[in-house]
Order: sequence, then structure tokens, then C-alpha cells
Amino acid sequence: GLYQDFVQLALYDGARLLGAALLAIVMGRPGSDLTWWWLCQCLTIVSWLFAPFIFNPYQFAHRFFRGDIQSIKDFFYNEGGSKWEAWYERSQLRRGTGLRVTIFNLLAWFFMIASWYTTVNAKLNIHAVLFPKVAFRQLPLLPPVFLSLMAAAVGAIIEPKVGRKRSCQPGASNLLHLLPAAGIMPVLDLLEVVLGLIPLASVQWWKACGAALILKYFLLSLMLSCAE
Repeated sequence: GLYQDFVQLALYDGARLLGAALLAIVMGRPGSDLTWWWLCQCLTIVSWLFAPFIFNPYQFAHRFFRGDIQSIKDFFYNEGGSKWEAWYERSQLRRGTGLRVTIFNLLAWFFMIASWYTTVNAKLNIHAVLFPKVAFRQLPLLPPVFLSLMAAAVGAIIEPKVGRKRSCQPGASNLLHLLPAAGIMPVLDLLEVVLGLIPLASVQWWKACGAALILKYFLLSLMLSCAE
């Protein structure tokens, strides 16, 4: 389907670029002198996110469109998400093909994390001087992974009891459906991000919130890549 063919090639990067553009608009208040740059940015975002669907071989013939919607539903939902899991392991994890992240990727990540950590930490030091009685001041520096880790631990405990077998083979274990779990984890991560920004948002330091948000994004990306 179109999702499997273009998610790694275009959709992931388009979503990241869209998020970065929205953050820049909200936090930076771009002026009119960047109009043409923003136009090129928008064209890139639209092409990455929508071109695979607009220029797909089937166009918008109803019989093919409905079939593609059904294939996407089957891909994510049928058999407890086993097709989704198999595709992810084959095309994303690619086990047995060596490291997915090079030393240069790690150095780039550490450079970005160190830069934004220094920025956010400097803001928090000023915050500590101006507002000495604020609790949980270090939350903006933490990666948003603790709630999702707790949810994963709870899921591992209840999985043998409430999960279902995805295979008829003898000895198949009970597994939770991937679709609800994949929906819960990002919600928990976003909730933890919002809670982590409260010390800065409570005093309306919005640019500091943006810096903390970028730091949390890089920390989460690094941890996910290392885990994979």
C-alpha cells in the first residue's frame, strides 16, 4: 500500500518538518522578509505528505480508493497488528543488517542535545533565582519516557491474561493488540511533555518552553533509536 511504500521515504520526514515549522511559527514569529523561504518550506511539506497520495497510480478511482482504505485497515488492525509488526521488523528494524545508527548520527544527536540542554538549563538557573519556591523545576530537562515505560510494564503484566493468540500454532502466547498500544504511547508521551513544561509555562516563558520541547524531542529520538 501507499503507507508502506512512502512512510520511510517521505511521510516521516514530512511530519517532522511540519512539526518544526509549526514550532518556529509559534515561538519565533517569523517576519515578512522570509516569505519566499516559507513558501519553499510549505511546498516541501505538502509534497512529502500528500504527493504520494495525489500522484499515486490509482489516482482517485473509487474502486481502488476503497480497496486501499481497506488494505490500510487490514494492515494495522487484522490479526492483532501482526502484519504491521512484521513489516516494521523487516523494513525498519532490519535485524541482522548491522547498526542502523552510525557514529556520525550519534555525534550529531549529542551535539544537538548538549546545545539545547545548555540553553534550557541556563533558563532554569534564572528561573531558580526569580522563583525559588517552584517545585519539580528539573522536569523540562527530562525525556518524556517515564509514563510510557510504566504503561509498557503494565501491559507486559496483563498481556498473558487479557491478550489473544495471533497464531493457531501450538504454544502461541497471548499478545495485546498493537493498534491501541501504539495509540496510547504517544498520548502518554505528549502528556508527559505538557507536564514537563509547566514550570516554564506557568511564568509564560514561551521561548524557553520551545527550547525545552526541542530538547525533549531529541532526547526521545535518541532513546528510541538506541532501543531499536
